[in-house]
Amino acid sequence: MTEGAVHIGIDPGKKGAIAILGDGIPKVFDMPYKTEYVIIKKRKVAELVFDASAVIDILLPYCFHRSMHITLEKIQHQGKAEKMGTRALDTFLKEYGELKGALKSHNLPFLEVAPITWENFIDKPEEKAGSIKLAQWLYPEIKQLLYGPRGGIKDGRADALLIAYYGQIRHS
Repeated sequence: MTEGAVHIGIDPGKKGAIAILGDGIPKVFDMPYKTEYVIIKKRKVAELVFDASAVIDILLPYCFHRSMHITLEKIQHQGKAEKMGTRALDTFLKEYGELKGALKSHNLPFLEVAPITWENFIDKPEEKAGSIKLAQWLYPEIKQLLYGPRGGIKDGRADALLIAYYGQIRHS
């Protein structure tokens, strides 16, 4: 690993996360969303909207004083797309574009990597629980962050950690 380097893994999507390695104990942030209100049929309705500026707020402390490597999971139209409805897919693609645009507009270089590439490279188990187990094994000090308050698994956090780990290995 490059001395003093920070490796960031981003798993996009509502259940996704951002993981940061190389600055002490690994850090994990859920993908940021904010509530906006829209009018639908004369009714005010709350809607959860991706917050690209919050992603930049998370990343900025790591930008200026060290070598930083961002690895972003590339969306694949097969797999995820087949499981999503049209509206959900449209929203996901829009948010992915906003995420890439935010990174580019702040001159934050990133490597896009297909899920199959990083998963095969680190020998990730196929099931969601396998991601959790592998992330726990690699980073036991943050084991509790991979579970929600009721014990449900946070596989997006685990995947973000594993994407960052992949980036760390690739840059060493």
